[in-house]
Amino acid sequence: MLFHNQPIDLPTDNKSFNDLTLEEQLKSNLLQMGFQQMTPIQRAVIPFILENKDIMGCAQTGSGKTVAFLAPIVNKMILDGPPSSDKSLPKNISAPLALILTPTRELAEQIYKETRKVIHKTGMIVAKVYGGVPIENQLFYISNGCDLLVATPGRLIDFIKREMVTLSSVKYLVLDEADRMLEMGFEDQLNEIIFQSDLGPATSRINMMFSATFTAQVRSIARNIMNEFYFFTSNIDEENNANMNIEQNLIYVEDKEKIVKLHEILQTLKGSVISKI
Repeated sequence: MLFHNQPIDLPTDNKSFNDLTLEEQLKSNLLQMGFQQMTPIQRAVIPFILENKDIMGCAQTGSGKTVAFLAPIVNKMILDGPPSSDKSLPKNISAPLALILTPTRELAEQIYKETRKVIHKTGMIVAKVYGGVPIENQLFYISNGCDLLVATPGRLIDFIKREMVTLSSVKYLVLDEADRMLEMGFEDQLNEIIFQSDLGPATSRINMMFSATFTAQVRSIARNIMNEFYFFTSNIDEENNANMNIEQNLIYVEDKEKIVKLHEILQTLKGSVISKI
């Protein structure tokens, strides 16, 4: 197993998305999303994914990791073009080329929305399947097929057992927030998806893992699902800390005043907001 845990020198001119050889529609979409200069994790992993390398990235919330894996995946899918239709597949079954596994429906929804922006005007389709919501709408949309699938482990297994999803065509596998998936008890479900479904061997795809920490348990999963891989982190000694680019403020209020205070704060903020009360 190839394992780089020391800083890797990157080209000094490889700082913006314009410095990369990406398809024009993808570049346009990234520009519309406000991405020009790449974040450290994007600078690190995108060139390697474009070169068909497996990667493991220690990246916290706010680091830009979603686009770090979406941009090269979508670029490669555009270059490859649509797969030839497999007439052996049942009519209403989805055979995604890219599978993104994540621990929670909130994160799955966030990645789904980001993916829709990245694939704008490419002709690709993204679908989402996660628990905690009625399954009927997801059944309807998944039956129409998809190129990229964002899923939580439990709900994905449900769809596989219903024979609504096959993983036999997956060429790109992403495990996002792998440490959280393990903390939430999804290891058995991950093993079921990776080793007991019709997902092909590791050598048949590009494998990517992202985690805020790189524990022994995460390393074990990485060794089991990946080929030779590159490991990236901005600071080995601080990989368990919050992203230093995020400003954090703590405000003490009584429980009954939380909603009112939140509304006051929201009036002063611009852009997207994720709140947890």
